[in-house]
Amino acid sequence: MDNYIEIISIFYKDLDREYTIRQVSKQIKKSYAYTNIRCRELIYQGILSKKVVGASILCRLNYKSDKTLGLLVLKSILEKTAELEKDKKNENEKKFVEDATEVERSLKEFSDSIFFAQNKFHIICKNEMELNQKLSSLDLKHGFAVYDKNSFKQYVKQQGLQEVIIIYGFENFWRVIADGI
Repeated sequence: MDNYIEIISIFYKDLDREYTIRQVSKQIKKSYAYTNIRCRELIYQGILSKKVVGASILCRLNYKSDKTLGLLVLKSILEKTAELEKDKKNENEKKFVEDATEVERSLKEFSDSIFFAQNKFHIICKNEMELNQKLSSLDLKHGFAVYDKNSFKQYVKQQGLQEVIIIYGFENFWRVIADGI
């Protein structure tokens, strides 16, 4: 499982990217033979899709697979846990942990998913007006942006996703991404 997460982590940084097996091996700093076996296992399981170009195999995440979404959810949980633990130790970043806890506690009933990127909280919801009223009552150091599913898909197409920490609604987040890519 850790081997799969290691490979998924490369695609996690740039969701729409294709990599050759050689590029993957360089990224994870493992031999080509090892990486080739692992990538072929992921292709066989439907987690990666492949495209043959000459002598190379281009791999990309297969968003239609529940296994792919499951691994992305697991990777997201590991990222959130690591980030929150790191920030608890850093005196200057404790406000992020407090804000993340408050946002999750206060807004999960109004939200499909909550994530943190570009120094603000992003919330995917069904009813923007109701959520904006609730947000105005919170005292947060970090800003926020509210989206419905369609506007979130547009945001991803324009901005991409980098340095994302999913706070709540891991599976919903990845399902929306899968629908939009």
